Amino acid sequence: MEKAQEIIARLQNSTPPLEEIGLLTVRKVTPKDVTKNVRVTQVHGSMEGKDVLKLAMKIRLDKEIKEQSQKDSALKRNDIKNAFFRCKMNCVCDSTVCDAIKLKECPICHNVLKSKCRKISCQNENGEKPVMILPAAAKAGPSIQRKLQMSEESDDSDIELEKLSESESDDSENDKDDTEESENEKDESENIVISEAISTMIQTQKIINPPTKEKDLIGKWFAVVFNNKRKRSLFIAKLQKRFLLDKDGPADEFLMRCLKPKTDSGIILEDTPKHLPPDEGMFSVSQIIAGPLKVIPKGPTSFMIPEYENILAKYRLLDKEKEKYLKYV
Repeated sequence: MEKAQEIIARLQNSTPPLEEIGLLTVRKVTPKDVTKNVRVTQVHGSMEGKDVLKLAMKIRLDKEIKEQSQKDSALKRNDIKNAFFRCKMNCVCDSTVCDAIKLKECPICHNVLKSKCRKISCQNENGEKPVMILPAAAKAGPSIQRKLQMSEESDDSDIELEKLSESESDDSENDKDDTEESENEKDESENIVISEAISTMIQTQKIINPPTKEKDLIGKWFAVVFNNKRKRSLFIAKLQKRFLLDKDGPADEFLMRCLKPKTDSGIILEDTPKHLPPDEGMFSVSQIIAGPLKVIPKGPTSFMIPEYENILAKYRLLDKEKEKYLKYV
């Protein structure tokens, strides 16, 4: 027994290590670097860090700062919007320069901005940006313009104040002229819009008549005027079928499926719910005033019409002189 133990001990001492003869590979594992940037997950899961309490406080502080920043931005946007609408029709602020002098309103989405609206949905069919609505001060007479120049040239403020005081009497005499000019400008702008609306109506009525084929019109959207005993209303409707007076003659009537009339601002219109019968009706050629229109589906019964508010504004101007422009509608 002792002899066998001596042989085992001698063999163990004489056997080389396995890693030296290539039979065993040893990989050394380097510990993961511990960085100062630590993370706490917002859901159930792992947590890395040395001081979790400090990290949780930092997350809460960052969240509060972000929320406060969002509130401040919302208040600033609201103040800008209020300043514009306060002085939109007539400047009523007591500032040396009107607070709304550099602001503009988009006629489509009604956002108040310092430059033109860049939303794709507010562009017309040619990709052009909308014509922005200016406040009253932007169209004011020379008195306001001198005030604006005075605010921008701070070095010459005293001189400008003297000029302003010397010319106050002249400005008061010219106020009536400025008012008359602004009214004339308003009338001219309305006449331009009415001319555009009439041109659109004539062009639309040419499109829906032969030689345009019925298959090229079915499924297209148009602005139509529905007239009952009490009032006229503007609808957006999809053309379903065309009826001709004779085979090669002009169109007589159109079967149209209407969206629900808009009762508030915006460009999203709703269709009749699917569980109810569709709102369909017959319309004459004279009742179709604009189209084909670009209509973008936004849901099962919701549709976006980018041109809707522009068409509505033109229709309201036509409706003011309905005996002249909408006599046969």
